[in-house]
Amino acid sequence: MKKSAKRTFQSLLFIFLIFPPLACNDGNNLGYKTFTGTIQKTSQFITQIMAEQNMVGMSIALVSDDRIAWSEGFGWADRENSLPAQADTAYMLGSGSKTLTTVALLQLADRGLLSLESPATTYLPEFQLAARYPNQMVDITVRRLLNHHSGIPGDIYNGGFVEMAWNQWGCDLYIDWLLNYLVDDYPSYAPGEISVYCNTGFVLAGEIALRLGGQGGETFNEFMIRQLFQPLGMDNTSFRVTPGSMAVGYIDGEPIPPAEANCVFAATGGAVTTVLDMGRFLSMILNHGWGPGGAQIIAPDTVELMGKGERTPLDLSSYSTPGLGLDTMDDPVMRYAGRAWTKNGSTGHFNSFMEMLPDEKLAVIVLTNSDTAQWAVYSIARECLKNAVEEKTGIKASLPPYPDLPSETEPGVIVGTYVKKNGYDRVLNNLDGNLSWAKDAHLADPDVKILVYGENVWNVQGGSESLTFRNISFMGTDHFVMIQLGSDGAVVDESVFEGYVVLALGEKLDIPVIPTAWLERVGRLWIIANLPFNDLNWDLPYLALEDSNGVLMIRQGGNLQAIFPQDENLAFVGGLANRNGSCVRVINEAGMEKLVFVGCEAYPIDRVPVVSAGDVINGNVDFHKTDWYRFDSAGNGTEVVFEIPNGEGGYRLRVFTSELASPVCQGVDRISWTAPEGSLYLAVCRVPDAPDEYTLLVNP
Repeated sequence: MKKSAKRTFQSLLFIFLIFPPLACNDGNNLGYKTFTGTIQKTSQFITQIMAEQNMVGMSIALVSDDRIAWSEGFGWADRENSLPAQADTAYMLGSGSKTLTTVALLQLADRGLLSLESPATTYLPEFQLAARYPNQMVDITVRRLLNHHSGIPGDIYNGGFVEMAWNQWGCDLYIDWLLNYLVDDYPSYAPGEISVYCNTGFVLAGEIALRLGGQGGETFNEFMIRQLFQPLGMDNTSFRVTPGSMAVGYIDGEPIPPAEANCVFAATGGAVTTVLDMGRFLSMILNHGWGPGGAQIIAPDTVELMGKGERTPLDLSSYSTPGLGLDTMDDPVMRYAGRAWTKNGSTGHFNSFMEMLPDEKLAVIVLTNSDTAQWAVYSIARECLKNAVEEKTGIKASLPPYPDLPSETEPGVIVGTYVKKNGYDRVLNNLDGNLSWAKDAHLADPDVKILVYGENVWNVQGGSESLTFRNISFMGTDHFVMIQLGSDGAVVDESVFEGYVVLALGEKLDIPVIPTAWLERVGRLWIIANLPFNDLNWDLPYLALEDSNGVLMIRQGGNLQAIFPQDENLAFVGGLANRNGSCVRVINEAGMEKLVFVGCEAYPIDRVPVVSAGDVINGNVDFHKTDWYRFDSAGNGTEVVFEIPNGEGGYRLRVFTSELASPVCQGVDRISWTAPEGSLYLAVCRVPDAPDEYTLLVNP
């Protein structure tokens, strides 16, 4: 882009003035606000909440105008080795990586290399989805990849988080697999219909950025370092994990081995960074695209685009109103201070949250290394910002009034089944003017609440929240939805929403009779046969179809979702909050049915071949596939040995009990285990450059 004379003068002015050093609370002699009260109050809050939530460590940075006003670490970066958390401690950023990826794409837009309004296929022609909606591939624009309105199935994690990225074998292995999978998958929603969180969209956005801006075979990480991190002076930020260079992550207080996002999957959740580096990034956002040292990273008008969303009548959440690379462009908790932009991130063992107040030129970043900090990061960041806003401007925190959303009153219209992100609720007519609300009605013992009508809403008897039931017509379809108003006291309501809850809980849907072909697939496990060798998602490697009081459901990991058959081999996932897979497909290979769902391909567990002691099996397994074998152990202290003598260090073996929970034993080429009585299941996977064919010896 050509600079005007004014732009050139601004650049020179920034170069000569230079931003003051981005460091700790050291600017009082330069006339900067020192935020002494904010630091004291927030530090006390952090100490208290870390103890309450059993958090191991965290770091925080507060940005004001063009500098880091405060940065500090609390607790431990590595508790076992007594390494304290500091301002320069590195953590996994999780989905905050989306904001970094967004800015890299916006840089390319500033250079005229892409248009946000162009279809994603303009830059990624291999990207296709099975036809479900008119003009769907035209309407999946680059902008909608960034604002979660693309309708693409959101959480296809297969091959995403791994023990070590596949760079040494070539990152095409991952993106080619994903694009090939999507060709036969369907959109979850029509593009532009509703905001539903979409990791897959950001993977595609990262691939577009790499293709348009990458040089000479760069990886996504190398591209981002050159494109964004180096110009910003983010010298300790990367999309690769270097063992020993960052904090240890903890789940349930136990240290977890390091892992990383795989190749361009890093665009959605793979950055490793420090609060000091992120402070430099946030300072750039607050200062209209000008980075520390005077470099213009993106144009001022482009920064403004990040805070402009696409809100539809179905986007009912008071918190989730995505901008570009942002969870919300309008956080109601901080709205009293003007525009309020946020982004959270979680990898399970690492959790983060950043919030920007562009009008007050304040921002905060919190990085933690504990699973127990998942919701605490919201409270910590906002506590800091509230204190800073008051200290800087004198403005005290306040919440906005609730929107006027009067409810349908006729019980006959309201009663029915409401499909949710996980499971479903049911509303029943008590015939006394009140309603019964069975929360999680798919469970054996649902929580039943009485609803009493008053003041235009249905109030939960004995509760603090209300419900409103409304029909919303959009894009030619009616949606009858259940909407929560006010907090029910749950941790998410009190932390993410801070009590100001407006949220669509479920959509009322007619439940069809389950067709015979689908009923015959219910009641058994379907074992997943396409998990790669070093994937992190080996817990619960199965799918299951269930009949829940006449509702057909698919179980995958911790998710349980209602599905609606379209024919004998296709069922769409229902409801308005589905960020998982769009559908369950049934395919037939070599005379055997397989279920395909959210990137996983599975076949009936009773079709797993049985092996016995002394067997020699000659096999051939493709990369990104899994061969399974069943071994029936007699117990009595029997040692079970599985060995691939010609594996050359390239075969990963995992053993599961019949529950298929987590691997009870795993290793490379050879494993042994003293097995209890019962069936064991062996998974055989290979690394990309291992021999295609293998010989498996059982108890040699």
